[in-house]
Amino acid sequence: MTRYLDRGGRTRSRVVTLLLVLALAAAACGSGDDPSADSTSSTTTSSTTTTSSITTTTTPVEVIDCTSVPTGVTDLVLVAGGAEHDVRVYVPTTFDGGSRMPLVLNFHGFSSNGRQQAGLTGYEDLAEQEGFVVVQPTGVPSSGDPYGRNSWELADFDDPGKDDLAFANALLDLLITDWCVDESSVYATGMSGGGLFTSRLVCDMADRIAAASSVAALAYSDSCDPERAVPFMAIHGTEDDRVPFDGDLTGTWFENEVFAQVLFSEPMPDQFAEFAAVMGCDPQGERVQQSTDIYATTYRGCDDDVPLVFYEVVDGGHAWPSSPFADVLTGFQGYITFEIDATADSWAFFEQHTLEG
Repeated sequence: MTRYLDRGGRTRSRVVTLLLVLALAAAACGSGDDPSADSTSSTTTSSTTTTSSITTTTTPVEVIDCTSVPTGVTDLVLVAGGAEHDVRVYVPTTFDGGSRMPLVLNFHGFSSNGRQQAGLTGYEDLAEQEGFVVVQPTGVPSSGDPYGRNSWELADFDDPGKDDLAFANALLDLLITDWCVDESSVYATGMSGGGLFTSRLVCDMADRIAAASSVAALAYSDSCDPERAVPFMAIHGTEDDRVPFDGDLTGTWFENEVFAQVLFSEPMPDQFAEFAAVMGCDPQGERVQQSTDIYATTYRGCDDDVPLVFYEVVDGGHAWPSSPFADVLTGFQGYITFEIDATADSWAFFEQHTLEG
């Protein structure tokens, strides 16, 4: 049984200071995916896929049923897939253990971390309102990265030093077993590198992910062979200077990088269309302007009638639409629209679907 540490904290607060703003600016100059949030409640645990151990002397609390699941923020460590990962778990403070909860796995971008992804997206506030668990894990650097930047392993770039797919499965096992998560209502989302990883899970964890949403990046691999059709949506800005909307790497941040040539040289709408094809959808999507900033391309006739929708943000940058930190990040990430909400609209999409239908 996995053991957790409880320091008695059950509430959280976000402190926005000059230090935070400087951290946001520095992160945006690096990958553009690094806003920060803070919390007064934290818990540290170490566990593996087979055994677990306590890493501090704090009095342990064994989570044995839903009524004893800690609410608010819990920070733990999970050792899986050949690496040690920090994991930030948020459970609504109103949770009383009466029933299992839906889960959103929220993956950060390249060089960022789970705490920053929580701040960027505001997903914990929504989880509190809507009654679901949101988990923001932190990736670890690839074995070949001399700068030690956190990342997620993609299908086209096997990393001998870690197995992020194994980690994702182990994390999900842990959350279902010890955190009262409903295994039929598990959803994945992510920003940039986290969006890329989310699109990988659509292919490789279709039997466990009920629906998914990629923001500011997705990648279709020829190895994609999902066990079931997965409801999938994506959001991408037409002026993204890191992950080019149209596949033209000229003048982008990663113009000369091999990984970008592999992942980004095909336009994002075309890559999404390949997901639609593997899901059995009609080959031609229906493109409709929904507002000044937003065009939606919807694919119909998919296997099991699942929906696939690609949203393009006109003039949008490498950004999380309607981010709570949009005013800080606009100068670094480009135009950030409020005509679509990457958090609320993704959740509205998710909650319509379970693994049962």
